[in-house]
Amino acid sequence: MWLHLKKNEYMKFATILIILFVSIFDSKAQSALTLSQCLEYAFKNNMDVRIQENELIKDRLNLKQASYSLLPSINANYNHIYNAGRSLNYETYSWENREIQQGNLNVIAELVVFQGLYELYNRKIMKSQIDISKLNIEKSKLFLGIEIIKSYYNIRLLNTNISIYDNVSTNTKKEISKQQEKVNAGVVSKVDLYEMDAQEKKELVSKINLESQLVREYNNLINLINWHESSSLSVSELAAIKVDSLEIHNNNPVCLIDNILSHNILIAEKELCLKLTDYTIKKQRSNYFPSVSVNSCFSSRYLLDAVNPLTHKKGYSLNAQIIDNCNSQIELVLAIPLFNRLENRTSIKLLEVEKSQITLRYNLEIQSLKKDLENVKGDMINLKKRIEETTNMVMAYQKSYNAALEQYKSGQLDSYAMSSTKNNYINAQLELNKNIIEYNMNIEMLKFYEGFIFLN
Repeated sequence: MWLHLKKNEYMKFATILIILFVSIFDSKAQSALTLSQCLEYAFKNNMDVRIQENELIKDRLNLKQASYSLLPSINANYNHIYNAGRSLNYETYSWENREIQQGNLNVIAELVVFQGLYELYNRKIMKSQIDISKLNIEKSKLFLGIEIIKSYYNIRLLNTNISIYDNVSTNTKKEISKQQEKVNAGVVSKVDLYEMDAQEKKELVSKINLESQLVREYNNLINLINWHESSSLSVSELAAIKVDSLEIHNNNPVCLIDNILSHNILIAEKELCLKLTDYTIKKQRSNYFPSVSVNSCFSSRYLLDAVNPLTHKKGYSLNAQIIDNCNSQIELVLAIPLFNRLENRTSIKLLEVEKSQITLRYNLEIQSLKKDLENVKGDMINLKKRIEETTNMVMAYQKSYNAALEQYKSGQLDSYAMSSTKNNYINAQLELNKNIIEYNMNIEMLKFYEGFIFLN
């Protein structure tokens, strides 16, 4: 079949295969996200962030609704009444036993002129609530971002650890192959071969455990960013996965921490909450003042089969009745609070206590944050020193391993001693890998935290 295809058909078929291959490759490459892409995706799709964004929408709508309350309220009413039996005739103002159909209509308008600046402070409260909602969105993103950075670097740690075991396992298999040749030649006993085989199984078990942890960490990251794409999630690989090639962030942790302390988000939250409480107290105090409102009403009425009072004849039209029976009224209402002053005063005192509580609570949180950041500063300095010493330890174990390997090949070292030296070298590599990625993760979190400056 293929032999009978023409040259043009071969070209078309080859082109289709190339396009499919490129599309599959691109789809896989696109799903390998960088840290910034993970954060961007999470901020758009995470449920907690979206809930806070909906709260902001609600607060803006509440402010708009409060603005509408400053406008006068106007209501139009109409009713038509059918009475059978003894009822009041509004035409003669006498009670009669007959069927009467009558109606009335009115338009009522009400405007609050003064309410002790209640509405003014109510609007300020709602504007402050909008600012707090904006800050809550940023806080959600901040805490979410910290968790994503932890998960992202844990995945990188597990990937590099698995890579270490892959490299070690490859070398172990080569040594087993060589050892098998020596056993077949009768040069060495099978004991050494069994020891090497056990070492390989041990390395395989360690790798399987790491792969299991990697799956769990990926599931955690998927939940954090709310990944719902058709392709599976993966993070971008390190530029170099060898431990001795890993780079350390050159950012100064001390400067990052000092910047965080100078403008951390808790200070902005404290100021907004205190402002909100101040406006609430002033709004409550406005209840001491009298309120002034203006009410106006325009009304009229009609009666079916009514008699014209001027001509004393029937045929009094509804239109004429409505015009003749018009009534307008304007009312000025002054409401003075008399017996609720003690209750209002108690409410104000409670709000003042709450304001004091807010100040103390946020001062305590800021103080705790400063203490934690000072501890982080000391830990980062020690961690960098530990990386330097662990690097020297890895180099020393590498020399020891290379020397032991030469001795093992020449038959001067047994397999047990060789495995011990190799395990020490592996553990040193894993420790250095852990320290470097932990340091880079902490730097990344501090940089991320530093970037969250709330400007309302």
